[in-house]
Amino acid sequence: MVVKMYLLAQIKNSDFLSEIWFIFVLFIYGDTATTITALWTGMFYEGNPVLCCIFDHFGYIALVFLKALFMVLFYIVYRMCRNYPGYWRFTKNSVMMIGLLATFSNLRTICLVMEQNIF
Repeated sequence: MVVKMYLLAQIKNSDFLSEIWFIFVLFIYGDTATTITALWTGMFYEGNPVLCCIFDHFGYIALVFLKALFMVLFYIVYRMCRNYPGYWRFTKNSVMMIGLLATFSNLRTICLVMEQNIF
């Protein structure tokens, strides 16, 4: 019985991961990598005062832990909304679009500043 419950939980977790892979790529990896890269160059600053304070106290690596916390909270939302597919689709697509915008905004800013410094 315990093994069956464990296997069912693994199937549900893999469903979650298969549904959010694009969010993971854009919001977790893309935004984190571009934000940390931009901040490490020293030519950029964090515009969010809360994140700026967290970075001052804990360093840029704190962003990885904040994204991990977000994923835990996002999984809880997934579990609560799985009976309401419309809500889940809206939430998933909203987070995906935020990740897309954040990643490309960071990339655009990095490219523009690097281009000005090269020429």
